[in-house]
Amino acid sequence: MGNGRKPQRNNKRKAADAGDDVSSPSKEDECKVIVMNFGAWKTKKDLEIVLSEHNHVYKAIQKLNKSSFGFIVYESKEERDTALDVLSKIDWMNSEKLEVKPALAKRSLKPMRVDPSDDSSTAAKTVMDAVTPWRNVPYAEQLERKDDAMKKVLVRIVRQTRKEYMDKQKRVSEERKRLRKLQGVATLDEVVGGPSEVIVPSWLDSTGSLYLLTPSGLYAQSLQSEDAPWVFQAKADGFNGLISFASDLIATNTDGLLYTFDTDARTWSQYSAAPAVTSVTAMASFRGHLVCATSDGQILKRVVDGQRADATWVPLASLDVAATAITVHQSFFYATLADGTWKRAPLTADATEALVFDTCPFSHANVTGMTSHDAKLIVVLQEFPSARTEIVFLNDDGITRAKKEILLENSAQTGAVVGFASHKGLCCSMKPITPSPALEGYRNKCEFSCGYDADRKPIVGFRFGTYKDGLVSVGGPDDCVNVPASMKAMVKTFQEFLNQSELPVYDVTTHEGVWRLLTIRASVHTKEVMVCVQANPSSLDQTTWEAAKSNVVAAMTSKHAIASFFVQEYTGVSAPEEDHPVVHVYGKTQIEEELLGLRFRISANAFFQVNTPGAEALYSLVREYAAADDKTQVYDVCCGTGTIGLCLAADAGKIVGIELCKAATDDAAANATINGISNATFVNAKAEDVMKEVLRKPREGNDLRLERAVAVVDPPRAGLHIKVLRALRAFRPVTRIVYVSCNPTGSLVENAATLCGPETSNLKGAAFKPVAAAPVDMFPHTEHCEMIIVFERQSN
Repeated sequence: MGNGRKPQRNNKRKAADAGDDVSSPSKEDECKVIVMNFGAWKTKKDLEIVLSEHNHVYKAIQKLNKSSFGFIVYESKEERDTALDVLSKIDWMNSEKLEVKPALAKRSLKPMRVDPSDDSSTAAKTVMDAVTPWRNVPYAEQLERKDDAMKKVLVRIVRQTRKEYMDKQKRVSEERKRLRKLQGVATLDEVVGGPSEVIVPSWLDSTGSLYLLTPSGLYAQSLQSEDAPWVFQAKADGFNGLISFASDLIATNTDGLLYTFDTDARTWSQYSAAPAVTSVTAMASFRGHLVCATSDGQILKRVVDGQRADATWVPLASLDVAATAITVHQSFFYATLADGTWKRAPLTADATEALVFDTCPFSHANVTGMTSHDAKLIVVLQEFPSARTEIVFLNDDGITRAKKEILLENSAQTGAVVGFASHKGLCCSMKPITPSPALEGYRNKCEFSCGYDADRKPIVGFRFGTYKDGLVSVGGPDDCVNVPASMKAMVKTFQEFLNQSELPVYDVTTHEGVWRLLTIRASVHTKEVMVCVQANPSSLDQTTWEAAKSNVVAAMTSKHAIASFFVQEYTGVSAPEEDHPVVHVYGKTQIEEELLGLRFRISANAFFQVNTPGAEALYSLVREYAAADDKTQVYDVCCGTGTIGLCLAADAGKIVGIELCKAATDDAAANATINGISNATFVNAKAEDVMKEVLRKPREGNDLRLERAVAVVDPPRAGLHIKVLRALRAFRPVTRIVYVSCNPTGSLVENAATLCGPETSNLKGAAFKPVAAAPVDMFPHTEHCEMIIVFERQSN
């Protein structure tokens, strides 16, 4: 059951990816320390340098690329245990200490093979775990998880793109240093020729803004300029406490709730419950936790178990006096108290379980707000009764570095500051996730494997486990909530056929047997059904094989209204290519489906979104973001059967679709005819082979009226080929790209960094920038989510 197109069917996600592999600890496992805060963008070399500075002895460092954690390996458990205390005192990122613990076997970097004689690790794995791992998670919580994950994607796009610019800056700097030495000049400014300095786009700026919460409202000051004004954002009646948490700006309210502030719409929306026991005086973000100080001196940590609304608050510390401001800065958790004193707690490895505060020698009193930004400690001081309010920048020793009076827009009175935070937000606005209109039985296509169950009985259903671990059992789909009842009935009929057939099912371990795969497509609106049976007839003579085909067709069509039936012969070991031939044996050669008032013809090998009502929601958003008019030419890249492009045809001047699969482009052309659409053409080729030629084709006749070009891309999970990305960058008339991703946490981030990154010798053309994003849940009860992101070209 794939969740999107794939370059090759053997690239689809294995079922066992839904769970962790469990293995017996090796000797090396017992000698490992896990570094919890290693950092996704840090490398082994970075840690090696730090450890060498402390003369620390170890055996090896292990780290997977872009993993947030890593391991330090020692020669023995005794060395490991001794090292834990030493490591926890070493400064790491942002001057935080290394967060280390003894490593558990299950956190090993590379999952080990399961002992075939030990079935304990497979006992908890079922078909439902593989197909719908979130089936027991309330749907509202599923949406929250996916929404949060998509915000993290936008953060990763910024980080990865900024890294591209930093890497180029480094290359330019090295080249200019080389030229300075070659030319014999004293400074880089005297260098003649060579590469120019790299300008980082403003949307990648990491400074963000300061936010101030007062009785007169919420105000913001951009940190790009020291003289930037404090600009009114919104009314903030009843709000107090303010913090930047993940990608959200959050405040508490006297109604006992937490609210998020949309910096684009400038509106407040409910987020979660605040502590119910007492009022909140200040807030902080600490190692992924939301933390608040209360009027009775408590420091509480928010723990989410399920939905945000179900969060509980647990104590981290208790102070004698209520805190007026709290923040995390340079390896300490700081708190300023109502009596004017300061406290701080070291950020030890177990600080998220308990904070141990001690006296801090800072002397600033009347602190009503505090935040840490770009390694600087910033506080808000208010002098009473003068009501003078100042922003003060402190050194790490508490000495004032700089200060400036806060003057609000339109001479508004500051009043008592009740919240203060620095906030960077997302690189572009993101709509709340669009839920799937259908939650159960939503799949219009399923691939059911033929094989053996745990008792070695022939069965058709879904495979769970991994080949490498020898877990190749198949389980029935009866309990899979995303499979329609009509498909389950057809699977039952096919199971009856297998039970009576003299021909065996295919065994993936011996590569022997006949029946391999049952694929069912079912139209939601027209109710037409297409069936394709994949088999390996290599062991059969022609007469036996022809009889077998007739028997399976008769068995299925006698009990179900099947409009189209195909058989695919395949003798290979791995899965076939997407366009591997199929043989039509019964009924029509295509079925039809309706989307947004249009009819679409679907062939056996053609791609079509597996969630029909979800696709209508997805394509409606694409249409909105494309914003095409009669002077717009839309390039529909990886167009499949033309669904997206044809849904835009009524708005656009011309549609040009590009698709690798011949059956899909044939369907796309037929779909245009069926719907009376005359302004769409389709090219059957690899996008990377023809994109440059298609984009640069001279306009003629009516096409001369086209003044604007928009590209809509809906690539497979692997993303767009680098040649396609280069062509889009180089073709200046394409000013907007609407990217529909079925793999936002993977290929989308990489493609975005290429579209938005700096020009290089191999990547010409002005860069794009993200301007809008919208996640759509196409796959309820799984972790997968579709993401639309809109890129607009920047001017040089």
